Amino acid sequence: MSTFDNRERAEENRFAHDQEVAFKARVKRARLLAAWAGPQIGRTDIAAYGDELVDADMQEPGDEDIIAKLFADFKAAGVELSRHTVEVQLQRLGEQAKAEVRA
Repeated sequence: MSTFDNRERAEENRFAHDQEVAFKARVKRARLLAAWAGPQIGRTDIAAYGDELVDADMQEPGDEDIIAKLFADFKAAGVELSRHTVEVQLQRLGEQAKAEVRA
């Protein structure tokens, strides 16, 4: 096997690993969001709500799907919140999730 083949295989392995870590961090972020949002909207089944948020987050690339789910849930519970609040939580909990997954 040539050096080029070895480098190519190493790059493919690194890419696959990075994708796996990113996926695990997204799932962890959704579960952290459930722990943050659940009590505010009256959800006591945080694990089940986390699963709902994971499912919502996997609908489309990006964060719009999970943001829409959170807004719908807050609205249904009669709780007002701003998009800025949601985006700040997404960012903060996303960073926390990445750190926890890497640890």
